[in-house]
Amino acid sequence: MSFNEWTRKPISSRDDSASRVDRSPFATARVPAIRSCTGCTSRCAQKNAPYSAPKGPPSHAHHGAPASCAPAGSGARTARGLLTPYEWLTTLVTAAQRTEAARWSSTLPAAELTRARWQDWDIGSWIVSSIHSQFRTNVVDPANPDHERVLRAHLEAGLLTAFAMQQIIDSWQPDVLLLFNGRMGVLRVAFELARAANIRVVTHERGWTAGTLYLAENADCLSLAPLREAWSRWETTPLTDSELQQTQSWLLDRAYGRNLNWRQFSPPPGSEDELRRRLALREGAPLYVLFTSSEDEVAGNRERQSVFGAQSSWLEATAAWAASHPEVDLVIRVHPNTGGKQSTGRNAEQLAWLQHFATTTPASVRFVWPDDDISTYTLMDMADVTLSYLSTTGLEAACRGKPAIMGASSYIGGYGFTDDVQSVAEYAAMLDRFCVAPEAEEAVINRRTRAWRFAYLAMYRYMLPFPLVPQRDFSSAGLAYTALEELKPGRDAGLDHAVSVLLDAAPVCPGPDPVTPRDADTERHFHRAASGARHPVQA
Repeated sequence: MSFNEWTRKPISSRDDSASRVDRSPFATARVPAIRSCTGCTSRCAQKNAPYSAPKGPPSHAHHGAPASCAPAGSGARTARGLLTPYEWLTTLVTAAQRTEAARWSSTLPAAELTRARWQDWDIGSWIVSSIHSQFRTNVVDPANPDHERVLRAHLEAGLLTAFAMQQIIDSWQPDVLLLFNGRMGVLRVAFELARAANIRVVTHERGWTAGTLYLAENADCLSLAPLREAWSRWETTPLTDSELQQTQSWLLDRAYGRNLNWRQFSPPPGSEDELRRRLALREGAPLYVLFTSSEDEVAGNRERQSVFGAQSSWLEATAAWAASHPEVDLVIRVHPNTGGKQSTGRNAEQLAWLQHFATTTPASVRFVWPDDDISTYTLMDMADVTLSYLSTTGLEAACRGKPAIMGASSYIGGYGFTDDVQSVAEYAAMLDRFCVAPEAEEAVINRRTRAWRFAYLAMYRYMLPFPLVPQRDFSSAGLAYTALEELKPGRDAGLDHAVSVLLDAAPVCPGPDPVTPRDADTERHFHRAASGARHPVQA
């Protein structure tokens, strides 16, 4: 069974991977599809706006979506065009259930909204991630009238989804659920009910490089478990020459804004001398560069936690250390997605906090703001030590051989190429350690070796090339096929593998094959040659 939100256009900005693996090949496997717009709440939880048409029977034209909802109508037309059997979730909800969902969500005390339960269903904790994303906020506050209003809308939609999903589970008894994302709103509700019923769930999202697909088994799109499992198979496997070259290409593409799955946030690398003058960095002073993260993107995720409790506390601790080490220059690069011209929305609260925080730091601390024409990668190349909260910059820095200190748990932490902060009390000593003396060459080589293996695993082994649905830009894609004949088994390796993951429980990322020749000495020589280079990625 496939379960997706309604789509805003054939390949939606919400879900440009939605059409990749639930198209007609699964129709031939008799996999029914569900479109999850409930169409019967007082407000649209997706668009944070009241419906302009009154509640009533589902619109025939939109197959259950409200008559006022043009995106849902587009979604219905898309679903019909894909030839995939589907029905709207609202058709599975009774009038009594609609009444109960409206009553429950509207009468809950405001203080209980984020932890609201309906019998055994933790609806509040399941839908809160959507509120973080919708408002671009690190903290969901039910005392805020806007937050409260949207929380209640999501709770109503979540309970309606749970009613319908339970009916589906009881009557259809599906073996597997194909689910977009698994993180947000009603999608998380579907994920939780399926797992509680011991139904295998395969979630899908856009891949981490353009034109790829991310799949995960029994995990949402933010889970750290899938890559950890894949790493356990590949950790000790050396990269071949071609794999080293591919990884180097990925690093260069990141620096120059190529092959991305999202907007380009950083300008390309520029002159180090010019940047040193612009930021008044002292010649010979140790340079620590800190990269903040767009924290609201993962707020509420239990795996992405920090001993500091919040990024703001980590920043304060780092600035306090810098104040006691005036010989060190510290540059804080504010993540461009926090609120700049290229950001998706704006985390106004976090940006305001950072702007105030900047007025409290010592003179040795410089700030680079989202719209400053300064390359993240020039800073990274210049840095003696890098610090990241959750960001991929930690991986990219480690691939350059740089010490990469991580302030929170993330998908790149715990693999032996980052220095992960385990306690607040030990943090200052960790920062001190890199001030004392240059690292031994072997430490740099070992860091690079593990980082490159992980980068290749994450970007090439785990992500599934999917040329059938090429990505046009960061928010849309198209179709590279014109007939169902092109989707038959054997025509496209990516589609074949996606089908085998879904229907045959094949691993998303199989382990090494014993045939490919691999030489650890060759890999080590590659990293040794680059370890002393000024620009180690291009060496």
